[in-house]
Amino acid sequence: MKRHLLLFVTSDLPRKLAALFFALLIWGAVKLSLREPKQLRGIPVTPVFEASQFIIEENKELITVHVSGSAERLAKLRAEDITIKGRIPEKVPDGVYFVIVSITHKDVVMPTGIKLKDFTPKEVSIRLDKRVTKRGVPVRVRFEGKLPEGFTLQEPEVAPGAIDIRGPHKIVKDIREVFTDPVQLDEGTRRDYDINVGLVHISDVQMVNDVRVTVKVAEHSTEKILTQRGIHVLAQPDSPLALVEKLPTVSITVRGTQSDLDDLDARLVRAFIDIASITNPGRYTPTVQIWIDPTLSVNPQYVHPRQIQIELKTKTATP
Repeated sequence: MKRHLLLFVTSDLPRKLAALFFALLIWGAVKLSLREPKQLRGIPVTPVFEASQFIIEENKELITVHVSGSAERLAKLRAEDITIKGRIPEKVPDGVYFVIVSITHKDVVMPTGIKLKDFTPKEVSIRLDKRVTKRGVPVRVRFEGKLPEGFTLQEPEVAPGAIDIRGPHKIVKDIREVFTDPVQLDEGTRRDYDINVGLVHISDVQMVNDVRVTVKVAEHSTEKILTQRGIHVLAQPDSPLALVEKLPTVSITVRGTQSDLDDLDARLVRAFIDIASITNPGRYTPTVQIWIDPTLSVNPQYVHPRQIQIELKTKTATP
């Protein structure tokens, strides 16, 4: 029995092996021809672009693909398993534009064991905005709080006073200036000082993080009236003339900061008349002048009365 079976198998073996090979080949071709088709809808296009150059504004168009494969693989296939790439052109004008992107078979990436037969549409419209750089945008300093009474905020110094910004054209085109975070003012703000201040962030816009600000304050100047001030006389030491009557008093008005006026020593502010050039007795109307010690930080404003009447006589000789 075994001998007959062995003879059956080995007799005319080449022909039998060839028959088996062709049978397997036909079986594979039939199996391949029986691969089932499938259609998947709603596959988005993944834009391929330089992120530093563009921002995608709208990408709504979807692709429908027609694929084939084994029933087992097709049963597991999902739309998210397929990647479709759309290459954005490099040269696009500034502004918001719809760009037509062509899709080829090479742009459709299929999972292993799935064959792409066709897809539609072959072109999609993608809206994008090009990133642009705007140079020399002024920086404005914002303040919050209140200075102490008697002080005024001056124009601050900013370094840099203008900066370059970069972002989507639709945003950047309307930016005329950028602002700092608020700089706080309070009762302690009585002199100039420097501080690093952050800039207010604008979504999708690139800029430096902070700037150097010099806060400048000035104390208000005010006036003070010194009353009942005697008048000093400036004359030649050997003058033969003398006043007939006692001189009247005057009022002197000076200007300075409140702190300087509060500390003012009135003895360092004097009214005087200059009669050094007068050589003959008689009546005269000299102008009253003001002398202020140069170490003081106050300035003369007015003297009242501005002129006075005086009479000079020749001194009586001493016996």
